[in-house]
Amino acid sequence: MSRLLGRVRRKILSKGLPAVLADIGDDGRLRPGSTLRAGP
Repeated sequence: MSRLLGRVRRKILSKGLPAVLADIGDDGRLRPGSTLRAGP
């Protein structure tokens, strides 16, 4: 289980997080044309 979670964590940090941060502007809002959706 630890190995699995380690792989998931590395994938999130190497691929998921940079993609999210790239879609957030300096003001903390989603950039126009972002594929992410703002929550309630």
